[in-house]
Amino acid sequence: MSLMTKMRDNMAGIFAAFAAIFIIYVVLDWGMDITGRKQQQRGSDVIGSVEGTEIHYQQFSELVRQRVDALRQQTGKDVDAAQEAQVREEVWNMLVNRVLIESQADRLGIKVTDQEIVDWVKGPNPPDYLVRLFTDSTGKFNRAAYDQALSNPQFKNEWVQIEQDLRLMRLQQKLESSLTASHIVTEGEVRQAFIDRNTQLRADYVFFTPAQLFDDASVKVTDDDLRRYYDDHVADYKQEATRRLKIVTFPEVPSAQDTADALTEANKVLTQSKSGADFLELAKTYSEAPVSEVYQNIGSMSQAKQKALANAKNGDIVGPFSDYDGYHVVKLLDRRDGKDEYIRASHILFQLGGPDSEAVKKEARDVRAQLRSGANFAELAKKYSKDPGSAQNGGDLGWFGKGRMVKPFEEAAFRGKLGELIRPVRTPFGLHIIKVTGRSRSEFKIADIDLPVILSSQTRQAISQRASDFAYIARKGDFDKEARGLGLQVRETPPFTKKGVIPGIGVHLEISRIAFDEKEGFVTDPISIRGATVVCKITEVKNEGVKPFDEVKEQVRSAVLFKKKMERAADYARQIRQRLGSGTDLAAVPTFDSRLRTDSTGTITPMSAVEGITGRDQRFVGALMTAAPGAVTNPIRGDRGYYIAKLLSRTTFDEAAYTAQKTSLRDQLLQGGRSMFISKWLENVREKADIVDDRDKFFRE
Repeated sequence: MSLMTKMRDNMAGIFAAFAAIFIIYVVLDWGMDITGRKQQQRGSDVIGSVEGTEIHYQQFSELVRQRVDALRQQTGKDVDAAQEAQVREEVWNMLVNRVLIESQADRLGIKVTDQEIVDWVKGPNPPDYLVRLFTDSTGKFNRAAYDQALSNPQFKNEWVQIEQDLRLMRLQQKLESSLTASHIVTEGEVRQAFIDRNTQLRADYVFFTPAQLFDDASVKVTDDDLRRYYDDHVADYKQEATRRLKIVTFPEVPSAQDTADALTEANKVLTQSKSGADFLELAKTYSEAPVSEVYQNIGSMSQAKQKALANAKNGDIVGPFSDYDGYHVVKLLDRRDGKDEYIRASHILFQLGGPDSEAVKKEARDVRAQLRSGANFAELAKKYSKDPGSAQNGGDLGWFGKGRMVKPFEEAAFRGKLGELIRPVRTPFGLHIIKVTGRSRSEFKIADIDLPVILSSQTRQAISQRASDFAYIARKGDFDKEARGLGLQVRETPPFTKKGVIPGIGVHLEISRIAFDEKEGFVTDPISIRGATVVCKITEVKNEGVKPFDEVKEQVRSAVLFKKKMERAADYARQIRQRLGSGTDLAAVPTFDSRLRTDSTGTITPMSAVEGITGRDQRFVGALMTAAPGAVTNPIRGDRGYYIAKLLSRTTFDEAAYTAQKTSLRDQLLQGGRSMFISKWLENVREKADIVDDRDKFFRE
């Protein structure tokens, strides 16, 4: 393939790459007017507008189609309805951002000239993504082929597209530079970042945990305390607007007929192969995946393939057999011995822990005795094993190599002889009775015809119709009652925010829009999500504001309890510190109170979590940065309690290392700060912009 052919074949790749960059706007113009500003169209095909700039259905749909095609080319799979809905959202956001960026750049007088683009493309440092297209397998950029493609009229349309993309990229870069020109990183900020990343600390400490030292009953909390705290902290009880939904889900799974059709197709392949058809040619025609020359060890295969190929000889065709991804017909092209050994084993797991551990051990001994007397291993595994994954298969774990199982299990299994019943082995999971059922070094080269069970259009239509029928009757009757009558399960979400995750669904912009635009009691049309169709009912609408006292009373009580316990913990920490006097041995503290213990931080930096403490406690670590080595501190207020500590060591500032690292540190801080500023700036611009989104009138997601 020539490099120019490669360029044309990779245009979809360019498209996808642009979508991944911050505010880059896919395939633009081509003589089409994406936003409709040139033609100033008016009429029923306007799906939305940004600051008065209209976005039209035809052009928007074309962008979506191209993005879907690119996604299909990248993944090699069809794009489902939920993915296409997500693509529409991405394209919409790109177009909105594009209009906003252009309008803001125009307001600031920022332009990109034709000569700038020419100089960039033809200069010594062309855009990176173009360089990659003309880079060979050795990593060398073929400048001659690149220049030839630039002047080849055959690629005129492609270069028009690229020019538009580059123009927008450069416009964005210039706008970012203008907006962040005043953003600087001071010497002090760089120095502090170096200190935070490189200073090493070691300390002993005693942690005074309020919850462990004082129970709730010992702390008096009055209603006046609660009301006073609520009034003083009313900002803590502000709430975003939230919604709650009831959801009925219609899973998009293949029907029995879809499964039967896949099996029929697999049998058709088998019949053709037995009639003399070339299996490799059949694989090219039918299989979803190309034939590989790579040998697979038995441990890397699914259990279905392991069983199908266990006794196969070179040239044998096995199947059809069902696997997790559909039906398979497989031809064994070659079988050889590899260097690594794999074993097949079954086990019965007995879980230990708690007061019944001795009874569990006795049960394991009894089961082993039954097995030694000839009882069926698979039946006893189904009855006794606490490993749900293997119990249903009679304890069979399939084939595995070294490094797959926990060490004690692996060592016992690999030492065991074929057919041997191994005495109970203890691992972190419990006690295992193990039986080795196979040993092999076999590696297989196969031609695998994979025929997935595909959701047919008829099945998809039937699911859609069922969901539509339910939505119709749910609007006219009682949502829950109608669902029960059809044998459907109703799930209710906890409250969620407009930009948050919808529990049980995930991020779904269309459902969020409906939930926050419609009234309580509204029942949606069927909506596609990943792998299913749902019908939702809005069951709770809460608008932005302050939560009433009665609603948050228990939260307030918890906060007041913690506050009072912290005050008592502070007093107690001061008392313990006074008892230590001039002593510096924290090991004495547990002798004052057996509930207290001395811990060590280990070696940490100011950015580290502390051993023995959940997560980071910046107040505690910050105090260690100024503590005197060898001395015991006064009580330190932390996020979840109080500490007294003894600093054992703190490294000094390394001026040479700082000098070596400060330039890269400054660049990192500068880039991070600018990125955060631009992100916040764009978010602010979008919030204030006049954006009309009428896509719901054109698309049913």
